[in-house]
Amino acid sequence: MSAHPVPIQSASDLGEAIRVRRKSLGLRLEDVALASGTSVMFVSELERGKPNARIELALRVAASVGLSITATVPDTK
Repeated sequence: MSAHPVPIQSASDLGEAIRVRRKSLGLRLEDVALASGTSVMFVSELERGKPNARIELALRVAASVGLSITATVPDTK
């Protein structure tokens, strides 16, 4: 199985990468919430790209010092 980098520039990008990975692993929202110690609502909002001030701020700070953040997403083929 190969993988490809996906640039993470927003909460929406992060949420999409998490959703794609969760589904490729056959996990439910409940499974991820339990494994991460968060709520189903939080995971759902994260996957939908609901803006979170801390996530957006962290991404802005990283960009301001020239860092690019990517998620390595395994291909599902």
